[in-house]
Amino acid sequence: MSSLSLLFILVLPIIGTLVIWPASKKNDKMGEIFVALICGICVLFAAFTPAGDFLSINTGFHSIRFTLGDINRIFLLFSTSIWCLVALFLTGYVHHMENRARFWGFFMLTLWSVICVFLAGDLLTFYFFFELMALFSYFLIIHQESTEALSSGNLYIFTTFVGGLAVLGAILIIYNNVGTFEFEKLNLVIEHGGLKGYLALVLLFVGFGIKAGCLPFHFWLPRAHPVAPAPASALLSGVLVKSGVFGILQILRYTNSHYLGLVLIILGILSTLYGGFMALCDNYPKRLLAYGTISQIGYIFVSISATILAGAHSLVAPYLHIYAHGLSKTALFL
Repeated sequence: MSSLSLLFILVLPIIGTLVIWPASKKNDKMGEIFVALICGICVLFAAFTPAGDFLSINTGFHSIRFTLGDINRIFLLFSTSIWCLVALFLTGYVHHMENRARFWGFFMLTLWSVICVFLAGDLLTFYFFFELMALFSYFLIIHQESTEALSSGNLYIFTTFVGGLAVLGAILIIYNNVGTFEFEKLNLVIEHGGLKGYLALVLLFVGFGIKAGCLPFHFWLPRAHPVAPAPASALLSGVLVKSGVFGILQILRYTNSHYLGLVLIILGILSTLYGGFMALCDNYPKRLLAYGTISQIGYIFVSISATILAGAHSLVAPYLHIYAHGLSKTALFL
């Protein structure tokens, strides 16, 4: 049964969390090796699980759906590879950190939620794990528990909570108008939703734009980067902001909204210019890198929008940019 492969990659980080938390308290080195091994296995499953694999879990209210299409695989392989690199780096970094077991635990829980986000088969499943990802990553940001870390972490969780409310509002409008949570039916929102349909698209864009850190929703990013431990900053900039990119990509793919595409191009250009200018004006390395991320997300948004609006079927250029930015920014933070 092909869905067993998906089930395994979904369950593996949870098993890792349950084992690593007590194990790292007894033997740091064993915990480090175990985490790196799990991340490596996740990369292999992301690469070799058959395309078209799917998994549906009936909860009584709604079936939680996971699927592995080509785009899902691209983002899944990207995120698990970055996670594996950060895990390997942590084997030499984590020794000076306090509460190492807690960090490892939320490191694995965040990986699990990221995997679920990129495998989500419908909007409601995506939303649920999108919010869990924000919650788990919050504990990575505030790990040092300084006053500045707590303040920036609170801004991060509040901002993502507002973004989550926007996404939830959009989902309710979509379901009320078309009766489904499927990504593939998003085009019906524009065809049958009227003004409410466009409102739903705007709310989705706001929610995903906040997570991506594009202008004008960027303000949390330069504050979260400087206070988070270096590995958390690498994941935040290298992977987590890409979940917002993934969400917006899904909207554009299935709605082909000309207006949203144009808005995204304009905001992408503004983000590129603003992020680059602010990076030139800042001397603090981690904040400079945060502004660099804002700028590069702008490039990615322009690339995605221009490619889809032009009617091209291949998104090779934005995918390469996503991979290049993720790897380079991870290397810079580490």
